[in-house]
Amino acid sequence: QLKHCLAVVQTKWNEISRLATERTEKLREALDICKENENVLDELLVWLQGAEATLTALEQKPIVSNLEQVEQLLVDHQDFQNEIQ
Repeated sequence: QLKHCLAVVQTKWNEISRLATERTEKLREALDICKENENVLDELLVWLQGAEATLTALEQKPIVSNLEQVEQLLVDHQDFQNEIQ
């Protein structure tokens, strides 16, 4: 009877230990994903700040009245918008 109880306890202990180990691995993987996402978001924020600075600088420049230059500026701006998207 005692041997049977010890065997049951040992089996349960092994199962709980296995589940705890699996949970630890899943949590570590989730943490790695969160850190990676945080890094990507940081890079995106830096890029967005650069894009904002570019647009702010371009807003300071006067718009020329030459048709060809305005058309080129529109093309350049469309390229910039496509890059943002």
